[in-house]
Amino acid sequence: MWDVRVLSDICAKFTIELEYLGFIGTGEAEPRGNEFWFPAEAALKQADRVSDASQITPDRLEQIAVPSSQAAQLLKGSRKFDVVNLDFCDHLTGNGTVERPTNMASLKALITHQLGAAQPWLLYLTTRVTTDGLVGDIQEIWNAIKDNLARPESNFDVEISAAVGADFGDFEECVRNILSAPDERLVRLFAVGVGKFLLAVLSRQPNFPGSVEMISCYAYRVAHTEPDMLAVAFRLNTGPQTLLAEPASAPLVEAAAAAAVAKKVEVRFWDIDQAMDSDEKTREAAISGTRKLLLASNYDVDAWQTWVDRHARQGLRAR
Repeated sequence: MWDVRVLSDICAKFTIELEYLGFIGTGEAEPRGNEFWFPAEAALKQADRVSDASQITPDRLEQIAVPSSQAAQLLKGSRKFDVVNLDFCDHLTGNGTVERPTNMASLKALITHQLGAAQPWLLYLTTRVTTDGLVGDIQEIWNAIKDNLARPESNFDVEISAAVGADFGDFEECVRNILSAPDERLVRLFAVGVGKFLLAVLSRQPNFPGSVEMISCYAYRVAHTEPDMLAVAFRLNTGPQTLLAEPASAPLVEAAAAAAVAKKVEVRFWDIDQAMDSDEKTREAAISGTRKLLLASNYDVDAWQTWVDRHARQGLRAR
């Protein structure tokens, strides 16, 4: 709900009422953790920031990829979204089943829902990036990258090498080297891969000439000394439906767009932990901004402050 709170603050400046559909992800009738989101939602409603049609469901987000599920029906009955926020605490990729699809499957279901959107929309994606999670449908991302590497005229090979800091002359060997000693390069590679995957999905929809633009690319640490979380934002155009005059040119257009995504990773990649460790103003802005957000959401700020003060990472501690 804190993400919704930030968006509502922006919308309030333009007297725009926010409407949302949220998935808590426990599958329980009374989901655990509601002591955190319920006060935040109540504060928003009391301030007349959100529409009464807004809804939070205990369904898991990945269930939207199961056509017969309640989650899929809720998505089907929704209008096109202006903002899609996917805050995965675990990996985007993995080995899914029919009953329990992967997070990647839910991303594809959302893109399909968004086809034909009248206006460009924003996609915020946060995901874990560690070697143990790069299995199963990660191959879709690797294949999407390899497809563009096979088109040297797009300059994608040059841009991805610069963005990741590795030589992609031999893709398989390059990936093996990165996976054998995972560091910042792995997160950078995955960031390029996500953008390339989005472009690949849209390129399969010839009647929906889409575009993908990376807006931001952040990395930080949760359980490792090297960055293991990625937070990216994209602006996507997925409609309206039209007939392409020259469908055969789509692969070249898509390849050039992929090179642009790789370039954005090179220039916009930001290690948040490193920034807070090295810059006092950045650290203080992060801490004060978080405190302000928690206060507005009726969160126990004293408990949060205690957690910050006791945190093992010195850079997180309030000064």
